[in-house]
Amino acid sequence: MSYDFSMKTNHCPLCDRYDEHGDLNYTYNVSPMFRLALGDSGVHQLAKMKAPEAIDLLDRGIRDMDRNPQAYEALNPSNGWGSFEGARMCLVTIKEWFEKYPDGTLIVE
Repeated sequence: MSYDFSMKTNHCPLCDRYDEHGDLNYTYNVSPMFRLALGDSGVHQLAKMKAPEAIDLLDRGIRDMDRNPQAYEALNPSNGWGSFEGARMCLVTIKEWFEKYPDGTLIVE
């Protein structure tokens, strides 16, 4: 199983469609890392946040990952699916989306 992330913008009320930006897929095996970096709700809470709040939370989480890589590496999945580097890359990418599309909504499936 894995997370599917994307950013939606520009809702068209007539056709009930959005423009979709980005497409990122990463394994659920790194969920403990996301919770350590972002809090108990992990990445799911980002879907309910406006860009400034999300960027602030992501900045703090990425900074913690950079300062304490050993804590995150200890959570590397034993089955080899997912890694600290990959989890960090996901958070960096999502932060970049919020910066590029400040009126967007993160979709986490």
